[in-house]
Amino acid sequence: MNSIEQYQHHLKRQNEVIVASASDLAKHIQAIATAQADYAKRSFKDGAAFFERLASAKSLEEAMEVRTEYTKTAYETFGAESKRIVETYTELFRTPLKPFGSMIAGAPSQATVK
Repeated sequence: MNSIEQYQHHLKRQNEVIVASASDLAKHIQAIATAQADYAKRSFKDGAAFFERLASAKSLEEAMEVRTEYTKTAYETFGAESKRIVETYTELFRTPLKPFGSMIAGAPSQATVK
């Protein structure tokens, strides 16, 4: 193969890798947006239910119990959702770079291109 063909082949591979990486990036960003939107909706619904229960409390002890239960549940949910979203972000930064590693490993050396 002459050097022009090698260069064209390398450019074609590079283009394919960029397109694949952009596609993976878009999928991960969509997954993150969906996860955050779902968490926001669930959090809003839980908050509304909390205020309904709080408003219907008959005594101070019952109100404190409702508040304590809501706080505990909200904290646990926040921790679990944060962990899940962080894992999605980790995958976001890891996955789109994989195709570039194979491209770099298979790149022609300067000695072969004339």
